[in-house]
Amino acid sequence: MSGGSRGWLFPLVLLGALSLGSFGGPFLILVVVMGGASGGWPPDRPVEWIVAAGVVVVEILLLVGCLTVGWWGRPFLARSRPRDSAQGPSGGPAATP
Repeated sequence: MSGGSRGWLFPLVLLGALSLGSFGGPFLILVVVMGGASGGWPPDRPVEWIVAAGVVVVEILLLVGCLTVGWWGRPFLARSRPRDSAQGPSGGPAATP
């Protein structure tokens, strides 16, 4: 992988983390909740509530990050994108004399 294409890797890693968390998060909550005195809902230990809230907060942050990477990641992605020699300084076609 060339150095110019590494900037485009971060949004994909963010999306992969969101996908992994969306699939594995509910299983993590289930495993932690099943370990309490009552194996059902609602959780009876504080650690169960902390894990459930933590999974939900992380998933919301990853979702917001994926949806807004076009706004906050634009300068980072623009630096890593290789510039085509046929483009002008504004990104449009170069002026020909």
